[in-house]
Amino acid sequence: MGKLNTSFNALDARTRGICFVLFSVLVWSGWMIVSSYGVRNSLSAYDITALRFGTAGLVMLPLLWKKGFRLGPWGIWGGIWLAALMGATYNTITVYGMKFAPASHAAGLINTACVGLMTIGGVLLLREKTNALKLTGILISVVGVLALVDI
Repeated sequence: MGKLNTSFNALDARTRGICFVLFSVLVWSGWMIVSSYGVRNSLSAYDITALRFGTAGLVMLPLLWKKGFRLGPWGIWGGIWLAALMGATYNTITVYGMKFAPASHAAGLINTACVGLMTIGGVLLLREKTNALKLTGILISVVGVLALVDI
């Protein structure tokens, strides 16, 4: 494992960045396709949510154990609240929606909603500054979603 890590770090920053972007696209698109397939066949949205968070919990358990359940600025209770309010709830609702819409529509709707809602939340709750370029990007995303919807 160390040899792979050393050879990956030997790549220039641009190549590593491209690898990370491609991996991110693979994970997000794979999640959409597998979840849509599962909810349309034999699994419920609750089953898929349990599989997603149960697997992630088991994978992260050794790290939690090593760190003494003190992760991040909010600790374990902050993580539990975040998972309960955003993680599991978000996942269950989006997967349930995939029962009625194809994965391609879900991908556009979910990603546009996330960017738009996070921007609104950042401006209203955290007093973050936004600019015309960000708002233009969100507007283009919304226009793309409207192209998916039969109006």
